Amino acid sequence: MTNVTILEPEQVDVKRITVKFVGGTRPSETLTIRPGNTAGDVLGQLGLDQNFTISPDGANMTFNRDEPIFGAVRDGDLLYVTSVVDAGASHVMV
Repeated sequence: MTNVTILEPEQVDVKRITVKFVGGTRPSETLTIRPGNTAGDVLGQLGLDQNFTISPDGANMTFNRDEPIFGAVRDGDLLYVTSVVDAGASHVMV
């Protein structure tokens, strides 16, 4: 016997993503996103503020907070949340 999932019309345009928290002890979470959802929306669903970023590969690229991510991810993708690190600024005193 095969399991079949029937999606209601309003559920067709959804994707499930799993979010892993890099460098922390918080367990991964699975979320549902819809067209138009931005990286900021996802971070908001997780209760995170502007001090965090979300990326598809953990290091090389991050989504802008206002960037729609639905078209950039596939159903079942793993995304990574990291805290924003301020490396400091150089100051020149004359």
